[in-house]
Amino acid sequence: MLESIARGARTVSLIGVGLLAAGSAYAADPIKLGVLEDQSGDFALATIGKVHGIQLATDEINAAGGIAGRKLELVIYDTQSDNTRYQEFMRRVLQRDRVNVVFAGFSSASREGKTISFTGIPAGGWFGEGSLLKSEPRRYDAVALRDSVVAYMPRDTFTLLLDSSVTFNRFLLTQLNERLGQFIAMVEHDRLLGPEGRLATELAALFNPHLYPGNRSTLRISQEELAHLVGLSRQRVNKALKRLVEDRLVRIDYRDVTILDLERLRRYEG
Repeated sequence: MLESIARGARTVSLIGVGLLAAGSAYAADPIKLGVLEDQSGDFALATIGKVHGIQLATDEINAAGGIAGRKLELVIYDTQSDNTRYQEFMRRVLQRDRVNVVFAGFSSASREGKTISFTGIPAGGWFGEGSLLKSEPRRYDAVALRDSVVAYMPRDTFTLLLDSSVTFNRFLLTQLNERLGQFIAMVEHDRLLGPEGRLATELAALFNPHLYPGNRSTLRISQEELAHLVGLSRQRVNKALKRLVEDRLVRIDYRDVTILDLERLRRYEG
């Protein structure tokens, strides 16, 4: 579905290399690794092995002389299968402990075990500015559902443009205004529209020219992914899609939805 969210593993690897290279001038200082994992609570059975594996790998690396002459130092917190603990300890390792790398996270599903999608980011989309503006860890996971390419903007570059570029500030204001309007409309549609109307407006929102300028008329998305995005069952989304096809608003192909009339889709109420 979404073309513009990064390959997470590759991004983390590049960041890690950058951190290690940047710190090479301070060979006497250890490389501090933050470890936020559930060692108690509901998720402990699935994650405590990760802690043991990190400890074992750290011992082996340190016994071999460390990395570029620098030892690894672990800063470990038990997040107790509690989201509020994750937030508390993430702030602590970043702001107080000043770690270089963080290992954290097991599941971003709801407590009932259901996958929840709050928004989709198609080609050309931009995300993450809110966390930088508020100077806080990102609260939600960004998951690539397709092979994706991302352009990463470092915090220093973001801050420099924010302080010096009128054009960049106008761009940010437009992004924030469009996103705010989108989420207010989402609340309105959830309260006032039926399934067909909710699906239609959610599909139309993915073709917002300001938020997603790279999107064309066809979106790679499965019915299951649409169900997560709209908050309906897959069966109900299937039925709603058939209605939109009958009304000549969309065309459905295998894992593709093609928009035939975007303006009517935006106004559609079912």
